Amino acid sequence: MKGMIILRGMLSSLTAIAILFLLAADGSAQFNIKLPKIPKVEKTAEETKTDVSQPPADVTSSQTRAASNSTKQSSDKPYGMVEWPDRPQMVWDTLYIQTENSRNYWKMQNQKPTSWVPKIRFSMDYNPDKFSPDYVAEYFNPDGSLWFSEHLRNAGSGALKQIGFESNSEVTNEMRDTRSTIATGVYGFKLSEKNTKQTLFQGKFRIGKFPLPGNDKNVVEFFVDHDWVMPVGFISFHFSEFLRPNALGGFPLEFNMWFKKYLAPNNHGMEAQLFYNGKQIGTTADYHSGFQPEEERSSSQGHIYSPDLHNWRLWKMIWQNVIVDNNGTYNREVRNRSFLIDKNPGEYTVKVFQKGGQIREAKFTVGSDGRIADPFSKQAYLTYHKVIVPITVIGPAEKYNVNAWKTEAFYGNPLTGFAMP
Repeated sequence: MKGMIILRGMLSSLTAIAILFLLAADGSAQFNIKLPKIPKVEKTAEETKTDVSQPPADVTSSQTRAASNSTKQSSDKPYGMVEWPDRPQMVWDTLYIQTENSRNYWKMQNQKPTSWVPKIRFSMDYNPDKFSPDYVAEYFNPDGSLWFSEHLRNAGSGALKQIGFESNSEVTNEMRDTRSTIATGVYGFKLSEKNTKQTLFQGKFRIGKFPLPGNDKNVVEFFVDHDWVMPVGFISFHFSEFLRPNALGGFPLEFNMWFKKYLAPNNHGMEAQLFYNGKQIGTTADYHSGFQPEEERSSSQGHIYSPDLHNWRLWKMIWQNVIVDNNGTYNREVRNRSFLIDKNPGEYTVKVFQKGGQIREAKFTVGSDGRIADPFSKQAYLTYHKVIVPITVIGPAEKYNVNAWKTEAFYGNPLTGFAMP
């Protein structure tokens, strides 16, 4: 009897082992084990505070920020096809915060003063087949306390193949009716991925106001101060050149600068000249070259009632005869008089004139590799080989805070090594 009990025990053990072996071999088998729920920890008001008077936490480290312009570089070409980054990246020059003004204030219904709430938009660079991030914006009062948060709307992609995110109009309207304010000052914000809670970007923005026409002192226009953009310029090329596997070459140089005054689309009186080793190699006065408006940063009434004081405009200048050869296969005979910047390393100077008087100047360098030097690529993520260049603003015509860029550039994220010439 004792031997039979031992034998049965051995058979039971062998049966159990066999069952475990079969379950391990069958990938479709699942163990339904109920785990205890992790209690949800609610944040206190003190934990949601942020110090908007201080520079935001570093969000540009190598742990969270990839270098700009991830490319598939060809050994014989300075510029190659632009590829997706290895993780979602916010394109810094697309971030824009502005006010939503309303002739209503929920705390003073009878007096009808103007109040405001913020709204935000930006573009993300990532492969939509691999990633599907979701973003939340948090806004903080000048004292650092949490004001409100919102789930941002995915606006889809456009020609640039970037995914846009922006404030949801329904949320903006709800906050306008229940959380708007009539205060000015420096406010904070933080962008986070909704599911992972990872911080994407953190910064601050300054709110000002100016009176609107009429006798009612309560009717004003609140706006986000963008004086920090004035010394920030961009060199770029048309994005379409870098969407094909083999960039052909022969693409012209483009330069973007900000202006804080009204400029008529056609009769602006501006000319941009480009110099290399002291010799002029291009002017926007040439055929097919010129200026064109790119972007406007203004509150809804700022460009109408205060176009020279509370409205910032980005203009693009193009020199069609100054191109990147890129060892390309374009028709060189058609463009045989062009200046090839990638074949001429050294320092270049841009001078902008309006009606004969100089109003801007900038310098950039082309390296021996044929590429425009990009000292800020690991701090501010940009795409399609765009490069940040410091701009010198000349003359007193444009009224702005000349020191704003030192602390407020890129919404409180000034670049290390960037200096207004």
